[in-house]
Amino acid sequence: MRKFVSIIIIIVLAAPFFLPDPNEMDMAAILSSPGSEHPLGTDSLGRDMLSRLASGSRNSVVIAGSVTVLSLFLGLLGGTVSLTSKVADEVIMRTMDALRALPAILLASLMMVSLKGGPWTLVIVLTTVFVPQCARLVRSEGRKQLSSGYHEAAIVTGLRQPRAMIRLVIRHAISLLRAQVPFIFSSACILESTLSFIGAGVGASTPTLGQMISEGRGVFLTHPRIVLLPLAALIFFTLCFSLQWKELRHDRGIIDEKS
Repeated sequence: MRKFVSIIIIIVLAAPFFLPDPNEMDMAAILSSPGSEHPLGTDSLGRDMLSRLASGSRNSVVIAGSVTVLSLFLGLLGGTVSLTSKVADEVIMRTMDALRALPAILLASLMMVSLKGGPWTLVIVLTTVFVPQCARLVRSEGRKQLSSGYHEAAIVTGLRQPRAMIRLVIRHAISLLRAQVPFIFSSACILESTLSFIGAGVGASTPTLGQMISEGRGVFLTHPRIVLLPLAALIFFTLCFSLQWKELRHDRGIIDEKS
């Protein structure tokens, strides 16, 4: 399973470099069926579906992966800093509460419409959605550990208090954040697709799975493959990543137990 998923991801990431331009239109082959020239057919604008599916999958995976990494890092940083003083705690946590007050799709849509940016703007917007829950987890676990005897024990061994606190919080918070990886990645994929579907995602020149689903809904009844192919790819990546991460965590747990 792991090797299969790894091979698929490598193919998806590398395929766009060997396929035709996903935005190139062939007006003589609009909505053509799969054939030798276009293995998966073309869409309503005559663009090659295989090329767009590969590029869209790569863009969606890269965006979701970037969002996951940034959310975990900023959440860990924000949650740790909030434990240093009451002022920092109030400022950071109230900011996190304000971000969590709005539904994720509404917050992301408002930010995308206001900023009018490209893929990296979308990464920042989606990161803003997921950082609060990561920061809250780190803060909660940090307060729990600081009230236990581990913190005092670390100080007794000679570590300075700020350093002991940071090491203790990070060591215990990372395990919690690791469990959030499949949830954030899958949610980021779905949220990115939803934004693209409603027209608040990246520009039309950057294909994504959600954008392909949105563009194909007008011809779904006559050419369902235009919607079903990117939809299947979206389900595949979210499901396989979750299963792959679960398998990696299981193997890591076995290694830790043996060591």
